[in-house]
Amino acid sequence: MKKTIEILFLLLFIQIGLSLWLHSKGSNLEAFSTDKKLLGDLSFDSFDEVSISNKEASMLLKKVDDSTWVLPESENFPVSPGRLKNIQEKLLDLKQSYPVAFTNNAAKQFKLSNSDFERKITFKKGESVLKTVYLGTSPGFKKVYTRVEGEDNIYSVQSNTVLFQPKAESWIDKSVYAFKDEEIAKVIIGGLSILTKEPGKYLIQDIPKGQKENINEIRKLVSKATRMEITETLGKKNPLPESSRVLEYIIEKKDGTEVTYNVYKDSKKKEFLVHTSAVPFYSKVSNSFVDPLLGFKKEDLFEKIEAPKEEIESQEMKKNANEKEASPMSEKLPVE
Repeated sequence: MKKTIEILFLLLFIQIGLSLWLHSKGSNLEAFSTDKKLLGDLSFDSFDEVSISNKEASMLLKKVDDSTWVLPESENFPVSPGRLKNIQEKLLDLKQSYPVAFTNNAAKQFKLSNSDFERKITFKKGESVLKTVYLGTSPGFKKVYTRVEGEDNIYSVQSNTVLFQPKAESWIDKSVYAFKDEEIAKVIIGGLSILTKEPGKYLIQDIPKGQKENINEIRKLVSKATRMEITETLGKKNPLPESSRVLEYIIEKKDGTEVTYNVYKDSKKKEFLVHTSAVPFYSKVSNSFVDPLLGFKKEDLFEKIEAPKEEIESQEMKKNANEKEASPMSEKLPVE
């Protein structure tokens, strides 16, 4: 009996000690609302710079107007809208949940300390730092530990360090040379003018007699010419001689503007570069876009007009009748 009482007193002592310790950490373990955002009211309207770094590299995104972000280290090449969407959905929209830890040792363990981290992302307005958030190791699939600078709480959130690489090539807008179907009025390529009646439907000017448009082949060609995606940008200076240009074509937009495309070939590396009158950068483009533009044949864009079945049958009947009339009369057999 005495031993039981001693055990109960020991448990009571532990509970009191634990309560006092939790009370001292009350600011960290108070109830959290799932409606409260991890980064508070931070939004794209409140900052104009985002820096992203790890232990080896860093890069900067800068806003130049309400809807345009660029990469200063890449001569202000446009940032991918999809990457900006990642910042919105995988950082700004993250909800604050119950913290999984809050000690300095945990921050070091999860690589969330000020000196050891997987990613450090800082939001600035002019020279003022608004927020800095750290991304660390992953507790599971598509999740990452995170901590806001100046706070102790560590959270497990639905995000990923892979989405925030500190490399410019990961953030360039690879579709900056592309146009939507509804924007295009005409494509002039290889001596042909391809008119867009509506998305997916085309007319070719000066079509050969007895021929019509091969819509499937035209659609493939127009898609390669107007939806070109790059893999890397090399800046505003052409690294190749003008003599290396292998293709030029024009896209006329429905607003009346014309965009001229020039494609250059690096024979040594077997690579292509693209430059347009609308985007003053020379950028690498996949052979899968250029080869079909260089190799297409005009005759592949047309197909013979087939006459209606009734007309074909009528022509066959006339032909047979003409042949019968033109054949010599049979000689009469002698009567025995």
